[in-house]
Amino acid sequence: MIKIGIVDDHRVVIDGLKQLIQLNEHIIVVGEYTCYEDALLGLKQQHIDMLIVDILLQGLSGLDLIKEVKTTYPNIKMIAVSMYDNDPYVSEAIANGALAFLSKQFVSVELKAAIEHVLNEEIYYSRDVKENINATLLCKEKAKINDLTERELEIFKLLAKGVGVKSVASQLNIQPKTVHTHRANIINKLDMSNQNEFLQLALSTHVLSIDDLKYG
Repeated sequence: MIKIGIVDDHRVVIDGLKQLIQLNEHIIVVGEYTCYEDALLGLKQQHIDMLIVDILLQGLSGLDLIKEVKTTYPNIKMIAVSMYDNDPYVSEAIANGALAFLSKQFVSVELKAAIEHVLNEEIYYSRDVKENINATLLCKEKAKINDLTERELEIFKLLAKGVGVKSVASQLNIQPKTVHTHRANIINKLDMSNQNEFLQLALSTHVLSIDDLKYG
């Protein structure tokens, strides 16, 4: 039997989560806490396998609680929940020790999957959180591309398509040594060094399309 504790400063939320969790006959809620201090006291008195934590508690936050529990009870697996689905909350919760982050909007439909993933020590995000993470990563990747000069971008596209240095030099009518210099600058700016990484970035930021690879 998996024993779960719930930490939320709203009683109605605790009751709702409890009803969802106990639809699974192999899981039981053994702890219900409304603040940081109550949770820590409860963990001293009751064995718990997993803790579901609202990150925005009154007083010391759920983020603080996640960090403390990870340090003091490293075997307890944790799921962070919040009405907010973006950074810095998500990254801080995961960095502090949570294995999953669910926005409260999707808890009712994704809690079961989150629990299953966390029991297997796998990271899990609710769909809106995942979309925000992907959007943030894409913005960062586009910023890297925008940092390239016009010539560097031209060379980057060719390198991403697998064109060798000598062929790049021939196509652009420049010396191979010049291509090597630009390639070194590209590697430094993008923090990646091989053709596969270049290609993934080029496709994810739409610098290249699949058709570009076909008819290159």
